[in-house]
Amino acid sequence: MFIVRSILPKLVVAVFSITVFACSSPDPYKSLTAEEATKFAQELEQKMMKNDATLLNERMDEEAFRQCFADALYTKPDDPDIRNLDIFKEPKKLGSIIVHSKGKSGHYRLVKMLQKDGKQIARFRLYTAEGGINYHDLILIKKDDKVKVADVFVFLAGETYAESLAQETKFLHSGGGKINQHKLYYMELKEDMLQKKDKGDADGVLAVFDAMPAAVQAWKTTMMPAIQASRMLGDTARETKLMQQYRSYHHTETDRCLLNFEYYIQREMIDSSLAMVNKLDSLVGKDPSLDFHRAILALNSGDRDKCKVLLEKLYPTKAAFGDVVLYLAGLKWVDGDVDEAKKIFRAYRSMPDYDAAKEADMMRNVKAE
Repeated sequence: MFIVRSILPKLVVAVFSITVFACSSPDPYKSLTAEEATKFAQELEQKMMKNDATLLNERMDEEAFRQCFADALYTKPDDPDIRNLDIFKEPKKLGSIIVHSKGKSGHYRLVKMLQKDGKQIARFRLYTAEGGINYHDLILIKKDDKVKVADVFVFLAGETYAESLAQETKFLHSGGGKINQHKLYYMELKEDMLQKKDKGDADGVLAVFDAMPAAVQAWKTTMMPAIQASRMLGDTARETKLMQQYRSYHHTETDRCLLNFEYYIQREMIDSSLAMVNKLDSLVGKDPSLDFHRAILALNSGDRDKCKVLLEKLYPTKAAFGDVVLYLAGLKWVDGDVDEAKKIFRAYRSMPDYDAAKEADMMRNVKAE
């Protein structure tokens, strides 16, 4: 049976803590047309395909984000307590963070354009080299005759970048508005934990997490890495406990769906995983690319024919991406259709998310069948 578990995508949810939502600023939002928004989103997709983060970094609008952040704190942008915070520089790093997150064989694809609350939104799909998934709603404005990004709502976090940063700011300023060194130390711990996560140091992540007070541990930006670190170490009891805590603290639909999907996938709970894929498809408003995940679930359940049908359906469409093509080529090879497999492998090599190491792993596995 063609189940190459050693190289199947881990299907872990992409960890990406940047989260932003739209703020009130009528002129910049209403002056942007759907056509202008679509043109920008398509240009951005092409740039990110080439790992060029410049456009998104430059088009993140600091003034609009500052207003969003102030709204999340129920204050004004010129409030003395927040006016000179360094965090307002963070959105300018967004493009670079996404390029790093998707890796060599991941992608950042435009799923659809939509309007919500009178605002133009570009919904993107983030897929990482490890098979992680996430979705971002880029909320667009028109300013200085350019299309810019005011905010980004991130599905995995289920909240906005402004809301995430506002939570941390409230912690720093609690108790009379003074920021003491004790509180800053915990913020430094959080950054240290995220750096260890990026390096794959699961033990280090949990060691730092344990040193945090309960109030900081409850943040989405700290609890998510701890959950995933527990999973990496095979600590099922701790992972389950943290998942239960997360569900009790946070009740947004998008992040709970993605976290549950990850949880079920790692335990090879096929039916539950498929239910989460279908729910996610509904939440994002239909994404054909999710058929790839349905295909992998079918493969893991022993239904190779269904897997191949789904991949063949995806292959000629715009929703296809590198892993779709790679796995279809592998299935064709195992089925004895070597000429067709070689043709598909050649197509894979011409794709922007081509990964020579993944191809080599696939070839080793199919030849061993």
